[in-house]
Amino acid sequence: PTPTQLPAFVPSRAPSLTAVSPTQVPVPSPSPSPTPVPTSLDEVVVEVTLTMTADSDTDVTAANVFPAVASTLDVSVSSLYNFAKVWTSTRRIRRLLSGSAEVSFDVRTSLTSAGYADAGAFQSTVSSELDSALSSGSLASSIATNCGCSVSVDTSSVTLTQSYPTLMPTSIPTSQPTTNPTKLTRNNNNSGDDDDQTAAIVIGSIAGVIGLVLIVLALAYGFREYQRKKFAGEMSKEAEFRDYLNSQDDEYGNPMAVTPKRNSNRRSLELTAIPSHSF
Repeated sequence: PTPTQLPAFVPSRAPSLTAVSPTQVPVPSPSPSPTPVPTSLDEVVVEVTLTMTADSDTDVTAANVFPAVASTLDVSVSSLYNFAKVWTSTRRIRRLLSGSAEVSFDVRTSLTSAGYADAGAFQSTVSSELDSALSSGSLASSIATNCGCSVSVDTSSVTLTQSYPTLMPTSIPTSQPTTNPTKLTRNNNNSGDDDDQTAAIVIGSIAGVIGLVLIVLALAYGFREYQRKKFAGEMSKEAEFRDYLNSQDDEYGNPMAVTPKRNSNRRSLELTAIPSHSF
């Protein structure tokens, strides 16, 4: 047989698949507000206030004061922040403005990295180092070098504004025992309560005894009355029976006489017939 040709496939309307390159994950745009620097758990902050005298307001700035203070306290400039200033003009000499400034800023540090036991130790160190720099004039000289002007630092003060517990707490002291121990004294209120309780117990006991005695007496009296009534009943029955026999003797002429005879073991009366005539 003659071979036939293979049929040709009719093209379909479905589009051919093509490889698509993946897109990159979009990166978020940075925010205009920077993330604050995290603080350490043992951070301590003190506020420093300086009163200064300078030729111009522009001479007292953070750029001139911070490097001098950081050098005095042996800390980094980044540890100083929150610079604030209050300028007061005093007089004008040769067209140069002279006045005083009150400068305040914060100093923070980590107790662990700085090697302080607690916040009080750091505050004391900052205060003593500033006082020493004011007395020697080294702080004013350093600020004057930075600004190229004439500056004097008059006073300083240090205030603790943020602190954390002591890193190395001490144990609770144990009081030393004495040779003369303190005598324990009873509380007056407790003594009164105890006396009241004792009195109540005594009164209750007496009332209980009296009640028991009354019960015993009542039982004894009841038993005695019962015995008396029983004996009286028996005697009454014996008398009635004796009267009955006597009446019978009188009616029929019974020569038998009835005499009572008491038994020593019983209270009941026995009747014995005694012949009155001999046959």
